[in-house]
Amino acid sequence: MTCIIRALFSCPCPTCGVTRAIISLLKSDIRNYCYYNIMGVPLCIATVLMFFGEKNKNKVCEKTSICILIINLLYYIYRLCAGNIP
Repeated sequence: MTCIIRALFSCPCPTCGVTRAIISLLKSDIRNYCYYNIMGVPLCIATVLMFFGEKNKNKVCEKTSICILIINLLYYIYRLCAGNIP
């Protein structure tokens, strides 16, 4: 399956490779997890924290998830510049 954003804009999105990374991690393939996108697990955690924070009005959860998303954005920029997005 091709990423919709990559197909439409010919540019990988900030979460490019997360699905393949999580599948690799579930298969205990750490090497491919790191190859596809090392931010896979933190992004899943950020998603859960954001949902939990909004539902329960918990600002700490929301701020933590925003920090994870900022780190992912910086990592995305690094991957773009290094040319290592699969």
